[in-house]
Amino acid sequence: MSIIEEAVKANQFLKENISESNLTTFRRNPHIFLLGAVVDFQIPWETAWRIPYAVCADLNIELSDFSSLYQVDKASFTRLFLEKKYHRFNIKAAENFYEAIQLIGNMYDGETQKIWDGSLSSADIILRMLEFKGVGIKIASMVANILHREYGILFTDYSAIDII
Repeated sequence: MSIIEEAVKANQFLKENISESNLTTFRRNPHIFLLGAVVDFQIPWETAWRIPYAVCADLNIELSDFSSLYQVDKASFTRLFLEKKYHRFNIKAAENFYEAIQLIGNMYDGETQKIWDGSLSSADIILRMLEFKGVGIKIASMVANILHREYGILFTDYSAIDII
């Protein structure tokens, strides 16, 4: 399946599953959304986007409790990913997951929404997403698209994304 077909399929899934409760979950737990994007490589996207939920459940951490996720060390994430087999590339996915949490904690004071809050262009969002280990241009662009299209995040311009 091509990246375009996957994006269309993902868009349809989101349209069918975005409800007020999902929007509330996103607003309260934007790190869960971002962590799903970080592990979205080399596996079906549906599987990748469920991983942050599974990690929190398996660590007995509330979805909204970013500070507890931030306290988990890299070795613990690696052990958990290997034990639970969340991903096709568990070591790499665990590393990306850990590094994303650390970046959110250190650069954005644990407040993921600061990545896209403010007067930013779509290109700014893509550049910020590219700071995350394992995120390439396709995932970064997809995140910017989803933020605008599904979650209503406004940008100062949309020249860096295709609005489907």
